[in-house]
Amino acid sequence: MFSFPLYERLKPETPEFEKVAAFQAGRGRLSVRHEGFDSTARPLRSEFVTESYFSTLVVGAFGGRVFTAEDDKPSAQPVAVLSHRLWQTAHAGDTSVVGSTFIVEGHPFTSIGVAPPGFFGETLQSDPPDIWLPVQQEPLIEGEGTLLHQPVSAGLRMIGRLPSGASIEGMSARLTGVLEPVLTKTLAALDPNLTITSIRTMEQQVALSFDQERAVASLAGFFGIVALLLAAIGLYDVTAYAVARGPAS
Repeated sequence: MFSFPLYERLKPETPEFEKVAAFQAGRGRLSVRHEGFDSTARPLRSEFVTESYFSTLVVGAFGGRVFTAEDDKPSAQPVAVLSHRLWQTAHAGDTSVVGSTFIVEGHPFTSIGVAPPGFFGETLQSDPPDIWLPVQQEPLIEGEGTLLHQPVSAGLRMIGRLPSGASIEGMSARLTGVLEPVLTKTLAALDPNLTITSIRTMEQQVALSFDQERAVASLAGFFGIVALLLAAIGLYDVTAYAVARGPAS
């Protein structure tokens, strides 16, 4: 996971990708009320995303539009994109929802679009978002508890879209070189006694995990064979002892 400043730092280091985006690592619920229609607010599953989120996933709007770069600025008018499911179930597919105002945690947001049917976000989950908000509006909602500009808060995940036929060869080493000083500085801020012993890519970590599992399986197999041998020796001793005492008894 990444902090927003680290995401901003890594974006120019990934020229292989046509588009990169960041999205909230853990989904939350926000109190949302449709102004002029709802008398009480309802808790909606929400997700903060960067302006490039929908374009990176090659997803357009079913109605209205999705986020643009102008929407994801601290000074921008707060806007939101609704899920198609919420639009159908809570608003009966009313087209006037686009352009209307939703009160999110006490703050007005303009609904600018509805996501297409079948779009559940970047991952398939049983509880997909009902509403997407620009990540730059997170401080408006969270106030003093905002994580957006804290360098040590890892609240975002990052995705990228490669052009057809592109290769990411060499990118891991370059990003490792970028990450190491950032992580060293971050750890030093948390605890000066903490040090980085190694930085691995996911591929390297998975390979290492499989190597460790194979080593454990080999040891388990070895000790299993030893146990069988010991059991066989013990059985032989018991049999030999019984045979030796047999005629005497």
